[in-house]
Amino acid sequence: CTVYLNRNIRRGNEKRIEEISDKCLLCGKCEAVCQVGVEGPALRIAQRARRNYGITPDYSRLGDSPVLSSKVLYFSGCMTKLTPSIGKAVTSLLDKAGVDYTWIDRDEGLCCGRPLEMSGRLDAAEQLRHRNEELILASGADTLLVSCPICYRIFSQQYSLPGVKVVHYADFFASLIASGKLKVEKGDVCYVYHDPCELGRGCGIYDVPRRIVGMAAGIADAPAKREESICCGGSLGSLTLGFEQREAMTRKALDNLYASRAEAIATACPLCLATFARYSDRPVRDIAEVLDASCL
Repeated sequence: CTVYLNRNIRRGNEKRIEEISDKCLLCGKCEAVCQVGVEGPALRIAQRARRNYGITPDYSRLGDSPVLSSKVLYFSGCMTKLTPSIGKAVTSLLDKAGVDYTWIDRDEGLCCGRPLEMSGRLDAAEQLRHRNEELILASGADTLLVSCPICYRIFSQQYSLPGVKVVHYADFFASLIASGKLKVEKGDVCYVYHDPCELGRGCGIYDVPRRIVGMAAGIADAPAKREESICCGGSLGSLTLGFEQREAMTRKALDNLYASRAEAIATACPLCLATFARYSDRPVRDIAEVLDASCL
């Protein structure tokens, strides 16, 4: 796609450039395997930033954050809110471990700003991040626990939260297991772990989610994994990719996972879970669900 985009730039074909940029899933695989380090997703976002979508941001509905007594804030994110089984499993594990936490976006959603960034609305995304920073810092918490890889990438790489540690839930649960606060009984089901684009290629997190699954169940690997993991097709990155094209990508990713001969699929992304669940002939679970089912 990057080569095709560059050819159209030289030819002055602005319409075709926009079509390519809008259709891209921003999954990052092109950049991960590129031998010369072309930053494909950044090129797409830069192109989108030149467009006028008629979006006028308004954050007046985000009120003041109350001072909270708990030191751990759990931020589930928009996509987790639309996949409630994940939030249920995460909070179940926190309760089992006796963690004092507050689910900051349980009743009213706060967006991390990634969708605005993906559409090229960089100024609006920055405004939203600043507002969220104010709300989080005013809470008095020292830990921001995040279960969505999209949100985790943005909070850990683009937010300024002095005194607040941003923690991915796999790392958090691994520490709870290591400290004995969570007791795990290994089950018999064998899972193949799917690397989400934003968590793997975006954050370099590959090992801890696999370790979490391996503590609770059997674990297998697909042929294409880690940096070369195949996007599920459900990414928010594409503005125009059609349903049939997405389905083809999803089925290709599933075929890759099925090659492991595992009985079920585990992932660490609400979008991947929801996308795979539409077509998979095997159970699809979030790593928190896998762990929660095995924790006493």
